[in-house]
Amino acid sequence: VSVNVFLNDNPAMTSPAAATICGGSAPSSALTFTASLGGGPPVNGVTFNWEVISVSPNITGIVAGQTGAGNLGMILDNISGVDGIVNLEVTPVENDLPIPPSCEGATQTVFITVTPEPVITAAQAKTICSGDNVNYSILLTPANLPATTQFSWAMPTMSAGPAQGR
Repeated sequence: VSVNVFLNDNPAMTSPAAATICGGSAPSSALTFTASLGGGPPVNGVTFNWEVISVSPNITGIVAGQTGAGNLGMILDNISGVDGIVNLEVTPVENDLPIPPSCEGATQTVFITVTPEPVITAAQAKTICSGDNVNYSILLTPANLPATTQFSWAMPTMSAGPAQGR
C-alpha cells in the first residue's frame, strides 16, 4: 500500500509590521501584505486574515474586533489634530495546490499610524484696504493642529489682468 503525502510549508509574513498613512486614505496605499512559502514566493498565493485589536478613539472607518481578509482597502479618517494608531493581527494562510490544507503561518502584529487631516476653521475672513499687507493666520480646528500644516494656493486671477500686481 502506498500513500501520497503532500507537505505544505507554513507561510511566513514578509511585509512590514508598520506603516503610516494620511487621514482620508486606505492602509493599502502604504502597506500590501506579502508572505513567502519555504523561503520562496507562494505558487498560488496566500490569503491574509486580519483582526483589528485596537483603534485610537480619533480614528474612524474601522473598529476594534473587525475582521476581514486581504489588504486593507477601507478609508481611515482622522480629524483630531494628533496621530492615531490602528493595531491589527494578520495571519497568512497558504492556498497552494494540490489541495489547500489552509496551513497558517505565524500571526504578525501590524501598526498603522493615521496622521490627521488639517481642518480649516469655518467662517474666517479679513477685510483689508488696497496696498495693505494681508497679515493673516489661517486657523485649524481643533486647537490649530496639526502644527506642521503648510498651506499653498495658486495666485488669484483678477479682472484687471496685467494690472493685478503681486
